[in-house]
Amino acid sequence: MTSQSTIDVLRHLAGKSGHDEVKADFRQLLIDEFGAELSALDFERRVPEVRGRLDALIGRTILEAK
Repeated sequence: MTSQSTIDVLRHLAGKSGHDEVKADFRQLLIDEFGAELSALDFERRVPEVRGRLDALIGRTILEAK
């Protein structure tokens, strides 16, 4: 079952949030809903295989949010 805090984060994301707010909300979702450890999250990492940056990286899992 989805927690109230997750519902609140999703509602906030549905609004017109700025980049930093979206990043913070995305981080919170990964921690709350996927059980990711904060220390395991890596955001906006540059890698030579792609142009630009990866939105989020957890171990060897890449997450891109649009």
